[in-house]
Amino acid sequence: MAPMRIRDITPSHLRCSIGACPAIYASEDGNLIVVGKKPTKDVLRQLEGKVGEDEFVVIISPKLISGLRQTQEG
Repeated sequence: MAPMRIRDITPSHLRCSIGACPAIYASEDGNLIVVGKKPTKDVLRQLEGKVGEDEFVVIISPKLISGLRQTQEG
C-alpha cells in the first residue's frame, strides 16, 4: 500500500524556510493535518476530559486559519 500523500496548504505569506513552523497540510483523504506548538501544562489541565485518547492538542495563531480562508476564498 502506498503512503498517503499530503500537500502543504499553509498560506504562502505564513510559510517559513526552516521547515519547523506552524503549518496546515491537506491529506488525499480530505483531512487537514495541523502542525503547531505544544500547549502548556496549564492549558492541558483546562482541557482535561475534552481530548480523546487518540487526539493531540496544538496551539496555532489565528492568522494561520484566517490566511487559509482567504487563500481558499480568493
